[in-house]
Amino acid sequence: MYIRLNMFSVGSGKRSEVERLADRFAPIFRAQRGFKSVTFFEADAGAGEVGSLSIWDTREDAETADAALMPQLQQAMGGAGLQVRGTPIRRIGEVIEPKA
Repeated sequence: MYIRLNMFSVGSGKRSEVERLADRFAPIFRAQRGFKSVTFFEADAGAGEVGSLSIWDTREDAETADAALMPQLQQAMGGAGLQVRGTPIRRIGEVIEPKA
């Protein structure tokens, strides 16, 4: 399995806008091939750092989802009045499952 991590700095006081986007995008995530789960989070409320961590069957599924979801997310963020500050963090990595 693979993870897809995305983090954005959108400024403080934007939690309600981010919650609405999470509600809107959860079904879009679920519709992607290889989807396992997604969690949306607020990493630092004061700095307005938010993100998502999703789990996928394969690296290809995670990469395909990233290519499909990012343009939609960026457009929706702009429409919700969320200005991304700086460079977003985008990572895809393999899950390490403990054997014990």
